[in-house]
Amino acid sequence: MKHWKVNLYTVWFSQILSIMSFNFGMPFLPFYIQQLGITAPNDIKFYSGILNAAPAVTMAIMCPIWGIISDKYGRKLMLIRAMLFASFIIGATGMVANVNQLIILRLLQGVFTGTVTAAQILVAANTPKNRISYALGFLSSSTFIGQSIGPVIGGIVAEFVGYRVSFIIGGILMFLISY
Repeated sequence: MKHWKVNLYTVWFSQILSIMSFNFGMPFLPFYIQQLGITAPNDIKFYSGILNAAPAVTMAIMCPIWGIISDKYGRKLMLIRAMLFASFIIGATGMVANVNQLIILRLLQGVFTGTVTAAQILVAANTPKNRISYALGFLSSSTFIGQSIGPVIGGIVAEFVGYRVSFIIGGILMFLISY
């Protein structure tokens, strides 16, 4: 098999597991913040919105910066960086004491992760020009597969062992695939 295809399929599989790990806690995030002491319905809605928006805001700022660093230090290193930071942030999410700590972690998630962008850059850089559209389209499917599987598995895990453990398992899974 050609090197670019091996790279594509390896990154594709790692992204399925990565996105799955990120989404372990998403189906029950409003319930988790209730465990952290936020119980008024309007506050739950407000904090749920903040927690979902936080990583996107900081990621929008950081993606171009990580792109510049990627050009200087290497694309594979940036994917590994994103996955390692994600493993610690996802795992730490299961250890927070209050919703403010959770917001900080979600903001840091956007600052230090970005596995999708890092994976796209790595695949694009190692794929022949006449196959880039196929490769990036195929890679995009990993995001949707991971988003489909992650909440289901995370919800099942949370049902049996609790919300906190579900985040910790997601972090461990992310750590294992970062190598």
